[in-house]
Amino acid sequence: MNKPKLYIHGSYIGTTGYNNHTRDFFRKLSNHIQLKIRNFTVGSSWDGNNETPHDGEKYLTDLDKSLLYKQRLWTSGEQMEDFTIYPSQEKEFNHDIDLILNETNHYLFYQKYPKPKIAYNVWESTLQPEDFLNKLKEFDDCLLYTSDAADE
Repeated sequence: MNKPKLYIHGSYIGTTGYNNHTRDFFRKLSNHIQLKIRNFTVGSSWDGNNETPHDGEKYLTDLDKSLLYKQRLWTSGEQMEDFTIYPSQEKEFNHDIDLILNETNHYLFYQKYPKPKIAYNVWESTLQPEDFLNKLKEFDDCLLYTSDAADE
């Protein structure tokens, strides 16, 4: 049986705990399956919309560049658009599954995805907004990890 090919949508660039978790998880997962990443965030060294906009990020590795595929940016008004980053023919594959990893209620959970989609949400609370929980019901599968530390 062939392993699924994933298109990951998340906040990969940056130095928050969420960014570090996302990078670490997908770096390790890339050892086992083919994946490409659509990144939502920009770091402190953002070099504008070009093919190598994150080269100033000290933690960025050649592996990261081989995984990063698109940069999601706000354009005019409330519109978002994807731009190719770190172009490579190896990333031009048809994926089987869309996996969205981000914070609760993030824009990426509310977009349309053409393939089966999995929501992966790590949150420091056992409480989730009702609208977000209803949105998750539209996904083919969900991974929710919560901690009640923020509620104490």
